[in-house]
Amino acid sequence: MKKILLFNLLEISVLLLLMSYSTSVVAQQDKKIFFGMGYNINHPLNNTFTDKTGFWGGYLDAEYYFDKTYSIGFNGSWNTLLKYIPTKTYKRQDQPGNITTDMYHSVFNIPLTVYGRYHFMQNDRFKPFVGLALGAQFTDFSQYYSLYQDNQTSWGLTARPEAGTVIRLTKNENINMILGVDYSFSTTKNKNLSINNMQGLGFKIGVQIALENSY
Repeated sequence: MKKILLFNLLEISVLLLLMSYSTSVVAQQDKKIFFGMGYNINHPLNNTFTDKTGFWGGYLDAEYYFDKTYSIGFNGSWNTLLKYIPTKTYKRQDQPGNITTDMYHSVFNIPLTVYGRYHFMQNDRFKPFVGLALGAQFTDFSQYYSLYQDNQTSWGLTARPEAGTVIRLTKNENINMILGVDYSFSTTKNKNLSINNMQGLGFKIGVQIALENSY
């Protein structure tokens, strides 16, 4: 938990540093290729194993603009969902006897997707967009109790419709801020936990850094 918290604090610090740096950057407008990074939050919709909002997440992506309106990109993200279970007594399955302990449920997701976006109603500051991401997702289901850990992993397909806006921090557009919300659906499953798919609502905040000048 401490490592996850430190990683996310570092992630947020880098975002703030890049935003403050943006005021000193000078380049041409209408950038074509961007590298992005940021912080994401996910709230699960369809399972009770981890039904708490996951605040420990982030993403990296690269986006290519065909013109001002259409773009494609690659996104890799991660998010951990945690749920604390107070101390209870459980009957052991592997041998006679019981065990009394508290427990953590954890679901760790890594979706890897390709996305397309349509940017509309643009002005000097905002570039709102809608988009769709498609790809694969790795999920690790874990239970931590006493000195033990049980886990299972699964791969599946994932789809993620999204909406958001790019916010120009400077006229030259070297560094932009991005805000977005999305709905995610993945075919990853765990029969032992009666989970047939994974669904969630997500929110992200990040920055985009221009890597190439203009169209």
